[in-house]
Amino acid sequence: MEIELNIDDAVSAGDGRDQEVFRIAQEALQNAVRHAHAKNVEIHLGRHGGHLTLEVRDDGVGFQPDDPELRSRRLGLTSMEERAGRIGGRLEIHSAPGSGTDIRLEVAGDGS
Repeated sequence: MEIELNIDDAVSAGDGRDQEVFRIAQEALQNAVRHAHAKNVEIHLGRHGGHLTLEVRDDGVGFQPDDPELRSRRLGLTSMEERAGRIGGRLEIHSAPGSGTDIRLEVAGDGS
């Protein structure tokens, strides 16, 4: 698996939220490795429009993010959504069978 990592070292979610952002990134990467059978993963962390943005994209097998059966067996997606909510962020999960997965977190904040 090839992993492309682009991180703005000066970026911070601020207010002690960095650990939650890290855990969301960790879960997204773990899902790409464990479930997606991806050959390529891109991770981007930076600022866009005054928000901290985290994007994790893979070219894996994809899935239906709103499938209740999948959600009941794999709690990682729900965990990421709950973490995003705790820090006032917005998490988007875009995926479809055969189309890979794109996870995007946006967090407003005072971090630099």
